[in-house]
Amino acid sequence: MKEIFQLLGVLFFLILSGSCNSLWKKEEPQFLARVGESYLLREDVAQLLGKDMS
Repeated sequence: MKEIFQLLGVLFFLILSGSCNSLWKKEEPQFLARVGESYLLREDVAQLLGKDMS
């Protein structure tokens, strides 16, 4: 469970540091869509892991 929160923390850090980058601004919609997808995938994985553990 801790690893998932660490991954999310890294993701948010990358988003925050990337928001200062003009290159990131051009890619913003696509990038956010990709981040959203990976976040949802991680959430599903977390739920599956939770079910396996309980």
